[in-house]
Amino acid sequence: MKRAAFIFGILLFAAVISAAIATATWIFWEAWRGADRDVFKALLGGFSGAFFAFTFVRMADWLKRLADRLEKDHSAVMRIQHYLNDCLGITGDNIFVIDDFLAIVSEERLNSGIAPVYMNRFKQYPIDRDVLIDLSNVEFVNEIYWFNGSLRKLNDDLATADRAMDEATKTFIANPERFEESYIESMKRTRRRYAEVKGFLEQLSESAIRNLATSRLLIEHAPFSVTWVRLLTRRKYSKGFRAALPAQIAATKAEIEELRVQSNREISEALARSAKSGK
Repeated sequence: MKRAAFIFGILLFAAVISAAIATATWIFWEAWRGADRDVFKALLGGFSGAFFAFTFVRMADWLKRLADRLEKDHSAVMRIQHYLNDCLGITGDNIFVIDDFLAIVSEERLNSGIAPVYMNRFKQYPIDRDVLIDLSNVEFVNEIYWFNGSLRKLNDDLATADRAMDEATKTFIANPERFEESYIESMKRTRRRYAEVKGFLEQLSESAIRNLATSRLLIEHAPFSVTWVRLLTRRKYSKGFRAALPAQIAATKAEIEELRVQSNREISEALARSAKSGK
């Protein structure tokens, strides 16, 4: 049914165009055969003026649409940079929760019969699906789509881990003597589960850094009206892109490591000042 309607639409459009061409040809032919050539010149001049005016208006409209599309793409890549930085920050927080849990709820404490209660919980990742609509690069769209899928699955795993921790903690606090043994066993299983989750978080961090480096390269080679409309809307990475990507990933990691060291130094200085003031 849809195919028949499409064919009918094509035939109808062709018939209208044919009728218009035939009518215009007949009018010009009659004007040409007429004795008064001034009428023909006036008709030809009016038609030419209208034709070129229509052509330039449509061309300007097309160029504006193209420029707007490229500006949206450029803005979307910049939004993704902020988005990925947020995800990296949350990943760092979640890895800290795991490391802190493994340090406090250690195997030695659990084996000695001590049942420490841990109250820190994971942070959920925001998922920006709308930003994909404004992206033009198909490869980058696929990579961010895959990244969003990983975030969604990881959010489910983190929420499940938090619920399990909340239930075990609530039960233990309600009756420590009765549920201490089962709580300790639950914490041992949680340690193993958290170690697995940490592996996924580290993998996600690598993926976020790679996508961040990709977005930087895409931004780096942007507008002269977004570099001549991305050479008329090229949809693939350039030839030298993949060769330059590892260096950009390394530079991105170095910046992140520098910020981490600076943050740790500031925390150490704050703790030192706090210790001095407490004496």
